[in-house]
Amino acid sequence: MNEYMQYLAELIPEKDSLKLVKSEAEKYYKSHSLDECFNMGLELYQSDNFQIQEVGTCIINKLAVSLTSLLMQYPLNLFPDQVSFSSV
Repeated sequence: MNEYMQYLAELIPEKDSLKLVKSEAEKYYKSHSLDECFNMGLELYQSDNFQIQEVGTCIINKLAVSLTSLLMQYPLNLFPDQVSFSSV
């Protein structure tokens, strides 16, 4: 178990901890690179501890929302016949 996963296991109680889960995911997301968030999110999701899996899910969700927002700011002209966001 890596250090961050151990920290989470000690910090988060077994029940009623969604606010804490979201808070920890937010802190990690804001203080690490996108690559680190992706890798940590996947690693945490593989934990046996459900609460730690939830932190991983929240980190990956924040990453997905950010990347989607970023992609939507730029027109996708690479393969216009294959990819279209206009129908979304």
